[in-house]
Amino acid sequence: MSMFGYYHSSYSNNDSPTGFYIFGGIVAIVIIGWICGAISSHIEKRARELSDNKVATRKGEIDSYANQRKKEADEYQKQIREEADQYQKRVRKEADQHHKDTVYDIDRKQKFLDAARTQLDSGYIAGRRWLAQYIAEAEKARDNTTIAYLRSKSHPALSAAAHVKIANQDRREATEKIKFLEYQLASYIEYFPILAEYEDIILDEIAGFNRGNDIDDSDENIDRAFVYLKREEYRKLPPSERNQLALDAYKARNKSPWEIGRLYERYLGYLYEMDRWDVNFHGIHKGLEDLGRDLICTKKDEIQIVQAKCWSRDKVIHEKHVFQLYGTCVGYQLNEKRSVAAVFATTTLLSDVATIVAKQLNIKVWGQKLENDYPQIKCNINQGNRIYHLPFDQQYDRVKIRPGDGEFYALTVADAETKGFRRAKRHIPQASNA
Repeated sequence: MSMFGYYHSSYSNNDSPTGFYIFGGIVAIVIIGWICGAISSHIEKRARELSDNKVATRKGEIDSYANQRKKEADEYQKQIREEADQYQKRVRKEADQHHKDTVYDIDRKQKFLDAARTQLDSGYIAGRRWLAQYIAEAEKARDNTTIAYLRSKSHPALSAAAHVKIANQDRREATEKIKFLEYQLASYIEYFPILAEYEDIILDEIAGFNRGNDIDDSDENIDRAFVYLKREEYRKLPPSERNQLALDAYKARNKSPWEIGRLYERYLGYLYEMDRWDVNFHGIHKGLEDLGRDLICTKKDEIQIVQAKCWSRDKVIHEKHVFQLYGTCVGYQLNEKRSVAAVFATTTLLSDVATIVAKQLNIKVWGQKLENDYPQIKCNINQGNRIYHLPFDQQYDRVKIRPGDGEFYALTVADAETKGFRRAKRHIPQASNA
């Protein structure tokens, strides 16, 4: 027996089940591997098919969406181009219309100016009256629009339109008169600038411009200290205390622009009198008839005419005020046949032109602020009688103080009375009035 035969015989006889199993397992593994490979290939193939289908579907959706957006974008661009074209046409149309309106407006203004010049050349009054009528006619055109609307609206208001027409006619006539008066007033102020200084107070009842007198001359039998005191204070206080209390109240109260101007003139007069000048408070006595001469100050052969302007710092003195002072000085010099010097006293500044004019005309500019606490009691000696006057007394601005003669300004009533001065008898009320 060969070796092989021995081996096979040995194997067959002793280990045949085990070999069979091994062989069968190998075959089974091969078959399973083949099946798994086939399944895997099938799955991969199917997965590729599904993926391709989804991609194709999604691609179709994306293409459809992109086409829709492109279509919308094209429509939007078309709309924008159309709107841009319409806007350009509208702009060109508006530009053309604006050009036509401008040409018309220029032509209309030129005609207006030509007509105004023609009327003004014939006389300022005629020109101003024509201008007032022109303004009234312009308002008439606007009023007619309102009346036309009331008549033509969906529910016409004919009665209202008639009333509006009448009312507007009355208003236009009033407007025409008012405008003409405005032009007149503007001319007055232009030629008489002093009116501008009194425009807020010229109709004030306390101002005695219509009489040209001091406002305190209204009743010489009344003690004006009573105005500044309570009734009980006036009745019960001793005269010295009563006078001082009234003076304090007078100083402390709010003053009108006209009163501040008068106080400024008094203060300047005080400074002049302390420098031994004889002072005439011409502006206070004459009111609007002072011709711009607020103070006329004399010392020996020297005369100074002072114009006082107590204005706020935001106002400026212009050359017309300087010209007025120069003119009134020339007029005074012609009447008096004496040389005079012009002094412009002010609390504010002059314009550049006014400064040059003042220098050329040899007018002294005196920048002097108002000091409210200066001594205001005038202690006067009249025929041996030592009398003091308070700022609200009737004769205050007519009294002149000559320091060389023992007269002076006192700060308090006690100062005056200590030096032997008493208040003027004419200011002491009768017993029945006390």
